[in-house]
Amino acid sequence: MPIKISHSWDRPSHLLQKRENHILKLSVLAASNLGEEPRLPLNLAIAFDSSGSMAGDKLVQAKESCKSILSILRPIDRLSLAAFSSSLHSVVEEAQNSPENIRKLESELSKISPAGTTRTDLALDWLISTLASKNGLIKTAILITDGHSTDFRGRIISEFSSLLEKATEMAQSGISLFTIGLGNPADFNTSFLVDLATTAMGSFLLAQNPKTLEPQLKQKLLNIQKITSNSGKIRIIPRIPSVKIVSACQIKPDFREIRLFGDQQFFHINHLSCEEASQFLISVEVPSSQFGASPGEKEILRIEFQENDESEIVELKVPLSYVLSLFEASQINREVDQDRLIWELNRCTDELNRSTDVNRTGQLLENIVFLAENTGKTNVAQIAKQTLQNFLKTGILPPEKKTGILVDARNTRDG
Repeated sequence: MPIKISHSWDRPSHLLQKRENHILKLSVLAASNLGEEPRLPLNLAIAFDSSGSMAGDKLVQAKESCKSILSILRPIDRLSLAAFSSSLHSVVEEAQNSPENIRKLESELSKISPAGTTRTDLALDWLISTLASKNGLIKTAILITDGHSTDFRGRIISEFSSLLEKATEMAQSGISLFTIGLGNPADFNTSFLVDLATTAMGSFLLAQNPKTLEPQLKQKLLNIQKITSNSGKIRIIPRIPSVKIVSACQIKPDFREIRLFGDQQFFHINHLSCEEASQFLISVEVPSSQFGASPGEKEILRIEFQENDESEIVELKVPLSYVLSLFEASQINREVDQDRLIWELNRCTDELNRSTDVNRTGQLLENIVFLAENTGKTNVAQIAKQTLQNFLKTGILPPEKKTGILVDARNTRDG
């Protein structure tokens, strides 16, 4: 599959500095000639919560949203659907968009009533078994829930390692997971749902008003239907001793922190489009140049992209410009620096949702206001500023405020 990879640095490196931290931006795009080829078929699996707390508008909207999704599938797409509570109920398997299947889905959904607890483990197991063996197509899982995960005794889970291991299995199988918190964030664990989605190369969505669930699902589906490549691997190979890869994130189309693997560090990517580049930031610690070295470009990294173990490797040499002038070294690439600030903003909003320390919470809100103002996210800045004022008065930060700020900050499609 033809792939275009480009790169840019945040700034040049000064020859006389001992070590410097730099931000490398990568853009990965399926080559434009793929626009003439058909998009990949989608195998979509949705597991929605049907526990007792879903009674009322939440369950109604979840059912309506699933019917709506089936009605806009392309002929090449398939939908599998299950409801989970204390047990799991398979509703449809690999259904195509047809009047007959829509009627069948309506009939099956009408049989589901709210009852029981929230066995997220059962939902994840079903998503894996439904999608893992599918090859040559887009494998997307969606988990919709309004409550805290419970064990088989109905007790709320506070240790999530076994569930996150399932998310890791999904990522290794090429499955992307999108988690959706439905209703009041006080009733579910936002940080867990974020971690679950991030581990499985997806993202977290919030439908605090259940009526916003359907349009969000439709938009997500439309974006996925543009995909021309399902998955791949990017390997980062240092070309100079002592170059250190510190961390990485995906900045577009959806924000997520990236887990790096191995000695020759690599990470998995998925869902490449020929219409919108997937963009990544990599934090790199760069050593000083050798004593007496001349200014100029030096190759410090090599980037390799490979769609699968049998496919051709696409290579990109990544030079960094070393300069002697302090003025030249201070010339910032504004686009990369803006993305770096957005990365920092998202890190702060993530920590805000986990913080239990009053002083740290206040500091994080102040940081969020500053970073949002400096990245053009005026709505996030205004909400964070008002939230900070209320927090300083009351010492209370409602879960819906924390989660709302996180979701708004991660909206990479809106300045």
